[in-house]
Amino acid sequence: YRRLRAVAARLSPETPPTLEARLRYGLGKLCLNTMAVNTAHEELTSAVMLYRALGNAPQRGSALADLGFVLLMLGRIDEAERAVAEALTLLQHAQRPRTLAEAYSVQVCIEVRRGRYDAVRSAGETAMRLCELAGADRAGFAMSADLVEAALEMGDVDGAISRGHSLAMRLRDTPNSDMLGFVLSVLTAALTAREDLDEALAVAREAAPLLRDHGILFWLFDHLALRAGLAGRSRDAALIAGYSDALHRVSGCPREPVRHQAIERLGTLLREALPDGEIARLGRLGGQLIEDQALTLALGD
Repeated sequence: YRRLRAVAARLSPETPPTLEARLRYGLGKLCLNTMAVNTAHEELTSAVMLYRALGNAPQRGSALADLGFVLLMLGRIDEAERAVAEALTLLQHAQRPRTLAEAYSVQVCIEVRRGRYDAVRSAGETAMRLCELAGADRAGFAMSADLVEAALEMGDVDGAISRGHSLAMRLRDTPNSDMLGFVLSVLTAALTAREDLDEALAVAREAAPLLRDHGILFWLFDHLALRAGLAGRSRDAALIAGYSDALHRVSGCPREPVRHQAIERLGTLLREALPDGEIARLGRLGGQLIEDQALTLALGD
């Protein structure tokens, strides 16, 4: 990432548009699923514009699919839906089944947010068939991980846990540690929602170093804050939530539904256990923690 940023700083009007488009797209893709969502949006928007000017429809479709995911992360669902619809149109005849599968996987996420669950299943099945056609194991794992999260967002907590355990078992025998970390974080969320607190903690302890290695540890904190609250550790929960709030304020990245639900549920627990002033004070203190402190607190018993 640092190398690409250094190269981007040297872009000039004389830079060939094809090279700039590839660079912008690469930078945007590297920022996917991180707190640098605004950077991802900026770079992918530039890449789409450049590929449009170049008349490169397949690459524009690829960039639009990733831009759709970023727009979804930013809560701009209408724009995300339009971007993915255009991406699917461009990619249908591009002979890129793997990239088309990735676009359908973004559509799955959009359909979940819309509450159109028949469409979730249809898009998911299409994406899985395309992954099989392309022999794309990693893309297939990614689609399976998205479906675990989709099950949880749709309220199928038991289904998310069952699918999550099964997929995590398969991923442990692959080099896809980032994907394993993601699945374990969703599993942590589902186990916490079901109040299987000991198992949730064990899964989170496996997930944390994987997520940290890939710069996506922030996924865990809302769920671990809720877990602490459910375990009766109200003050610790308020501190962890305060740390997570500070991360989101800095990044400008809103919480996706599953994490938003966790923090809403925690808010109810905290208001029952602590005075409002104490919750606010602990939230401010939590915002001053460093990552190591917050993680030690979150993974404690």
